[in-house]
Amino acid sequence: MDETTFRLFEDFDFENNQNFQAGWRSIETLIDPKKKRSEYLRAQAFFFAKNVSMFDYQQYLQWRNKQKIKSEGAANENRSNLGSLVHNLNKQSMKIMKIKTF
Repeated sequence: MDETTFRLFEDFDFENNQNFQAGWRSIETLIDPKKKRSEYLRAQAFFFAKNVSMFDYQQYLQWRNKQKIKSEGAANENRSNLGSLVHNLNKQSMKIMKIKTF
């Protein structure tokens, strides 16, 4: 599996696909409400593999977790950079204030 297939899966319009929705409605009431979200994703993967493209659900979950970790890492780096910027601006403001008071 490759990233292209995983992105195609994420972009697939399951909400408006009548065949998928009909299948989901036929099994939805059988699913434990606590597991509905994960089972919905599993049903999407099953449908996608049968009707669109070869698809490995476990590989997708691993890929998605890696994407989440990368995204969180980038967000943390941005927060860190913002914190440094604010710190430097505060230092510059203090210097300016000292200059103005003399």
